Amino acid sequence: MNRTKTNFAIDTALFFAFVLLVSTGLLMRYVLPEGTGRFGTLFGLTRHDWGAVHFWIALAMMTIVAVHLLMHWRWIVAVVKGCRKDSAVRARTAAGVAVIALAGAVIAAPFVVPVERVENETGRRAHAEHAPPDVAAEVSGAMTLGEVERLTGVPRETILEELGLPAETPANTRLGHIRRDHDIEVDTVRAAVRKHLPR
Repeated sequence: MNRTKTNFAIDTALFFAFVLLVSTGLLMRYVLPEGTGRFGTLFGLTRHDWGAVHFWIALAMMTIVAVHLLMHWRWIVAVVKGCRKDSAVRARTAAGVAVIALAGAVIAAPFVVPVERVENETGRRAHAEHAPPDVAAEVSGAMTLGEVERLTGVPRETILEELGLPAETPANTRLGHIRRDHDIEVDTVRAAVRKHLPR
């Protein structure tokens, strides 16, 4: 395969990765519900599953972009060095380094920015005291056990015990997966939560 065909293949792959990224983003934003008390799937995948698909498409697109830049690296260097004045070369080089550093910082940000968590008993009780009487109605299949716990103030362990599920079930398990794997409907989870809401 010559360089022209390789460039065409890479650019085509980049275009389709972009289209898929936009498509899955619109799908999660406008088609599948989020915290609405409803549970939906598309092609057997929940909103959470589509989020994973969206992530891997983004990763593939980033890889293709990196390959694209590597293939055109000589051209990039030539553009930077093509200036007649040394000051212009230095300015373009500095700008390029700054863009790369900024991109690296943006990619690294999710791993270094602290995540706020309210998991202690005081936080649960305070949330539960201010929760509306039927807060369980807000529980949806797209939520995780941890999110249900934070929303309602009912400990995850209590919910699992009511549902007859193992106590070691992870907090990031989604109710949609529990429905699929254990045939436990979201309404059953809501009923279990209501038993332990403050009166």
